[in-house]
Amino acid sequence: MLRRLLPRGGPSPPPAESVPAVAELVGLGLAPLPDRAAVGRLLEAEDGAAGVGRSLGALGEDPARRRREGVLAWARLLEQPGEEPAGPPPDELVVPAVAALRDIPLRDALIGWLAPGVVPRSRLEPVVLALLERRLPRRAGLGTWRPGGVDPDERPAVLERLLAVCRRVPDERPTEAAAVCTTAAHLAWQAGDGAVARSALERALRVEPGYRLAQLLARLIALGLRPDQLLDRAG
Repeated sequence: MLRRLLPRGGPSPPPAESVPAVAELVGLGLAPLPDRAAVGRLLEAEDGAAGVGRSLGALGEDPARRRREGVLAWARLLEQPGEEPAGPPPDELVVPAVAALRDIPLRDALIGWLAPGVVPRSRLEPVVLALLERRLPRRAGLGTWRPGGVDPDERPAVLERLLAVCRRVPDERPTEAAAVCTTAAHLAWQAGDGAVARSALERALRVEPGYRLAQLLARLIALGLRPDQLLDRAG
């Protein structure tokens, strides 16, 4: 993947931290970023994210429809990427995907799907669980519910996709921004990427200081706890 980002000729490339695609890979542990602020930029809303905010504000309030459409949107966002680097996620998928994360049982189930072992399958709402298991892709170990089930070679691409979704949600939609950043933080935490996890939680708590799941995960990280340690204690 890094090879595709390098030019075959012409002038030297700009610094890594100034190139969004390279910066994403850097934040995923594939190269060093110069400072914490550069990692934080992986999570901050992009120019143009306001359009997503307007679309979120115009959505109806049918919870069942929002849940169905959200899961279908996540299914497409999490599809196996092609050979070429993925572009920004389309707003027509981002809007229903992040709107669905206002549904707490769905948010928790999605975290468990993306980061197997973080949320035990037995604690999830059965209706939501059935919907995810029917619709979401199982590539790279997603949805195995086993700790460490995600292929470590594929995890960076999944996390990169979540970070791209985070950048499409403006701060003016604090609930959705906090939800998707907290979801990404769980995957980064499971992967052992504390820098990205902390940056995701910092944005979540900046826009929505009372977001409880972000508060909880931030405390676990501050205590130096890992997902497998929590499972051992629960057992």
